[in-house]
Amino acid sequence: MNFKFLLTVFTCLTLSVISYSQTITKEELFFNPEKELISKKKFNKAKDRFINKRVIENDTAIIGYQIYRRKKGNIKSNVLKNFYRLLGETVSEPIDTTKNILIHFYFNPCEKEIESEISNYKYFFMLKRYPIVKPYFITEKGYKFTSDNITVHEDKFDFIREIFKDYLYCTNYLIIKPNGDYTIIYGKYKLNLVLDSAV
Repeated sequence: MNFKFLLTVFTCLTLSVISYSQTITKEELFFNPEKELISKKKFNKAKDRFINKRVIENDTAIIGYQIYRRKKGNIKSNVLKNFYRLLGETVSEPIDTTKNILIHFYFNPCEKEIESEISNYKYFFMLKRYPIVKPYFITEKGYKFTSDNITVHEDKFDFIREIFKDYLYCTNYLIIKPNGDYTIIYGKYKLNLVLDSAV
């Protein structure tokens, strides 16, 4: 009887020590899109539709970071000229620098998303109304996608991938206007709103 009691007590103590050791408090770190440390409250409060939130938890910490869904800026003329050259070599045609370039960029694997976009007849109908916009469909280097509907090019110089490499969403968009203004949209987005940004 005493042996059973001692065994029960020992088991309970062992389990309580194990469960106590499993409840170690983890450090919590939260960052805004500029990679500045912010409070958990501020992190959770962000309701901007152009900001995504990601949280990673490991053995020692909980790390949350906000990511812009959209970024705008302007490219210097010499960089823009080089961009047009690389794009022309990627798609094997001269680039009309008077048009607004709209690149649909896909990471591997992304078959469903590509099929969804290149077979969206409503989107291509809308595109016809805006001849100022020239779309290109491009996959990352090493990811070949063939379609009967439309040509999907491969980023053989890895120069477009460099723009999106920190976020790795399956589908992304890059809009570049002749004056060098650009808009980057990270992640799948409504095509009519992407087109609105490109016009």
